[in-house]
Amino acid sequence: MELRMERQSRSADVIARGIAGRRDGTVERVYYPTVSSGMSSLEPDASGLVNASHIGWGGVVSFELNPRYETSSLLAGLNVFKVAESLGAVESLVEVPYEMMGFPSEEKAAEKGVKKNLIRLSVGIESTEDLQNDINQALDALAEKSS
Repeated sequence: MELRMERQSRSADVIARGIAGRRDGTVERVYYPTVSSGMSSLEPDASGLVNASHIGWGGVVSFELNPRYETSSLLAGLNVFKVAESLGAVESLVEVPYEMMGFPSEEKAAEKGVKKNLIRLSVGIESTEDLQNDINQALDALAEKSS
């Protein structure tokens, strides 16, 4: 389990930084500790402590797609990430919480802090490069459609 978490955390960090570094307007915000707060995996957590066994920030990366793009178009453009309602597996998964949680309206979702354009990635143990390329080519396709 430790090797899996180490791999997933390392890959998630690379992917989160890559998504956050995009300058084409496809992504509005990225949610991952090393991107959202600028923390590295060796800095203290919110309590001010570093756990000696701390092996990263986990494999879940979330981001807000620019609302001018359809989340379904992004999902359709992915090849390595598979659409599934799960947060933990060895394979990489993607979900749109707004659609998968069955909110009756955007207002009800907003009350729970869930936006319609939120994408959640559960990073698996595949090649980091393959995962990053998959996300990039799907986001690139969206950007090309709008230009």
